[in-house]
Amino acid sequence: MTIREYLDNPSGKGAAVNSKVIYEVFLEKFKKYEEMKRDVIIKAFKYKKKYYIYAKLESQSEDKCYYQCVIELTPNDKDTSANLEKTADMKVYVNSPSFNFTFAHVFLREKLIIESFKAKYSREVKHTAPKTRNPYGVVGYEKILVFTLLTAIRKGMLNKDKYKDDKNFMVDMYKNLRKPDEVLKEYELLKRKQAEAKRKEKEKQKEDLKKTSPTTQGSTVTKSSNHNKGKVTPIGANRSKIVKPKRKRWYINIL
Repeated sequence: MTIREYLDNPSGKGAAVNSKVIYEVFLEKFKKYEEMKRDVIIKAFKYKKKYYIYAKLESQSEDKCYYQCVIELTPNDKDTSANLEKTADMKVYVNSPSFNFTFAHVFLREKLIIESFKAKYSREVKHTAPKTRNPYGVVGYEKILVFTLLTAIRKGMLNKDKYKDDKNFMVDMYKNLRKPDEVLKEYELLKRKQAEAKRKEKEKQKEDLKKTSPTTQGSTVTKSSNHNKGKVTPIGANRSKIVKPKRKRWYINIL
């Protein structure tokens, strides 16, 4: 399968799925992804007569959550074309949860996974068909894979003259490629941290609200006693009386 064949109709000829409609949906998603200015690292290099595209893409929904994708392109020996999109055989590696649970088993079955990267997928994925997420077992569009291919096309990275031999990068890339299970654990940990941060923020807001509430500022309300209900206090009734001191009388005894 070539890049163009995958983008035009990943399920192949005779499939009941309307690939054109689905592809348009993914194009719209990619447009929104570009508008969000998420982090994208992409590099093209050559190793042992094969052409590679490596991409590290930030999740569309989660900040600081990254997925990796590798495209391996093997041109036909007789092909003299400078462009790899329509002629080179494509194999991939994607470690996003959606690819792992929906398409990894099918891509492995169809020999569309890069041979040296197969070991990174779990035994369960290799031997268990995704009956719930992909009941018909078809090759389909996957967001991280599609976004990588569209980014490469936009940047003109499918021309052979864009590739240079880089053995060191190949070695480093393989070491730093995370397994899908590792990515899933990181994703779940990130979600828990975000949930905990939201919980603490809500608690802080509640505490701040209590501090600003009138009932917590030391003011008290004195209720009148029952026997004073309905009584009207005359004006001046509560004024304290001024008691004048008695004048001393002096008596002179006349002898």
